[in-house]
Amino acid sequence: LLWAKDNTITKAEYSEGWLLLFDGVLLRGWTQPSKAWRVDQGNIVFDDSERALLQTDTPFADYVLKFEYQISNEYSNAALFLRIAKDKPPQESGYEITLANANSKWPAGSIVDVVSASHTGFGVRQWHTLEVEASKDRFRVTLDGITSEGKDSKRRAGYIAILGDPGVTVNIRNVKLKPIELTPLFNGKDLSGWKNADPPQPKK
Repeated sequence: LLWAKDNTITKAEYSEGWLLLFDGVLLRGWTQPSKAWRVDQGNIVFDDSERALLQTDTPFADYVLKFEYQISNEYSNAALFLRIAKDKPPQESGYEITLANANSKWPAGSIVDVVSASHTGFGVRQWHTLEVEASKDRFRVTLDGITSEGKDSKRRAGYIAILGDPGVTVNIRNVKLKPIELTPLFNGKDLSGWKNADPPQPKK
């Protein structure tokens, strides 16, 4: 298959703790209310006429997220959202990272209301590489090698989501996440990091 080299974890990434959030075949681990997102030739694709959100089934706190994306319109409102609440509008409950240049104040790679990016030369129908680090109240966004950093303590954990913009085609591949600042259960000597939990009590 032409896309067999994509959507995989390398040995180095595996040893560093990276997780694959998309296997190139199924949207397992993701939820969407309208079924506007689909898988085509190893990519997550949006090309619908209505705005639609694709959201992880699992919330995350501190991590590094990276993926590659391609978009058909430089002025699209397509966006990545971090730490959003499950049942609240993503713009209100989490952090919005712009994937294109619809808003001149917040060009591609910006964290809306936190830090404006200085990315230039954004190309349509070209593959762009995005990496985002969210650690406590610190954020670092790197788009095609250009980094923007900011701080905000509004929300410390939540779901990851991608917003598709009507009439615009978005392709995404190689979606990977590495949790950071986790405490290992085994410290090299014992399992003191493991805590026993009381079993659930039967209902009367």
